[in-house]
Amino acid sequence: MHARLTALLIAAVVALAVACGGNDKPVTSTSNATPQASALAAAASPTPAPTPALRGDLTVFAASSLTDAFSEIGQAFQQQYPGVTPKFNFAASTALRQQIEQGAKADVFASADQAQMDMAKKSGVIAGEDRLFAKNKLVMIYPTPNPGKVNSIQDLAKPGLKFVLTDKSVPIGAYARQALDGMSKDPQFGPDFAQKVLANLKSEEANVRAVVTKVQLGEADAAIVYATDVTPAVTKDVQSVVIPDQFNVIATYPVAVVKDAPNRAAAEAFVAFLRTPPAQAILKKNGFILDKDTGSAWVPPAAPGAFASLQEQARSFSPSFALGGAVDAPRTYTLADLQAMQSEEQSVEFLSGGRPQQHTYRGVRLHDLLMAAKPQADASVNNDLLRFSVLIGATDGYQVVVAWGEIDPGFEGKPILVAYEGDGQLLGDADGMARLVVPGDQRGGRYVSNITSITLIKNDGQ
Repeated sequence: MHARLTALLIAAVVALAVACGGNDKPVTSTSNATPQASALAAAASPTPAPTPALRGDLTVFAASSLTDAFSEIGQAFQQQYPGVTPKFNFAASTALRQQIEQGAKADVFASADQAQMDMAKKSGVIAGEDRLFAKNKLVMIYPTPNPGKVNSIQDLAKPGLKFVLTDKSVPIGAYARQALDGMSKDPQFGPDFAQKVLANLKSEEANVRAVVTKVQLGEADAAIVYATDVTPAVTKDVQSVVIPDQFNVIATYPVAVVKDAPNRAAAEAFVAFLRTPPAQAILKKNGFILDKDTGSAWVPPAAPGAFASLQEQARSFSPSFALGGAVDAPRTYTLADLQAMQSEEQSVEFLSGGRPQQHTYRGVRLHDLLMAAKPQADASVNNDLLRFSVLIGATDGYQVVVAWGEIDPGFEGKPILVAYEGDGQLLGDADGMARLVVPGDQRGGRYVSNITSITLIKNDGQ
């Protein structure tokens, strides 16, 4: 067992990810380094190896309204995990759920509403908990030639207007009907407004993208879709009218790993990636609503042109991090959350800019955070947790790995911290809300600042 543990630990250290730029990782040492840590440091290459070994196809079933954003996010994810090939199946959330329930092979399910995710969970096809990663709003659209002479929301009730929507079982169809019902309660629309609008319903399309196409082609006078569906590619053919906030409906987008996912490790990494700044920046660019609930929320530039690229956007201060992966209780941690937990101090020595420095950090043990999240270990398998590793990500895309055996008190038991204070003060902008502190490391590759994600991954068959 000792030999197996040592091999696992060496593999984890050698698998440290290459920095994507900007994040100054100090070279570290400590006076109380364990013999195992010294041996590992000596065995590790000074130059970190590529991102951990995730590989194979990743099949993502995603709502149609995510088509543009997820196509771009898939490319960003593949840059982080070159061995993984994302493949997307875009359709109405209802259809996707039914396909999964009927045995379709999928790794990830991203729904456009909570109802479809809850039904998938109830039917037993979802592994663990789902996580919110984006929100959306509704708009009314009409073709640019405007044959129906639509100038306001009220015009949807004009007799003879050709109105299109999806079935009410599809999220956008349910959201639109909810908005119409809300308008009917306001005197400016009248109590029969929703009834009049739905009397104009000429067809119910399979998904929201089909609704947009119907309007683009002039086969419908008006429709209600997501704000994100009014993309640059359709704006020459379609005009939009904002639905007032008091009647609008906020659509929520949960995501989860599918039970018996063929590529479980990659699925867990993708779910975690959606809540990190690089993915959130892409979602923001595509018009989705982000906030404290959706993950490491995108921070807008202070002035036009302040950020030259999405990667520069992603290097901004991280006010929280998402803990997920192979756990039953994923959550997002803020500073207040960490401060409310049992903490401890660790003094470390490291080289920064070639000069030795000493600092004392306060934070929560990584092991305690992960145990609170309830790792999905098999109790019937002896030392099953040793199959797990922890992937820690930063705002600049930098990622590192910690093997479970390093933090487990029954094995090496390193006091690895997710720190929120340094030398008695809260961490500054350079370090984000939290940083990883690894007492015993002789090189600083794992002193990750600006943590955005902590993902538990089970390395089956490795």
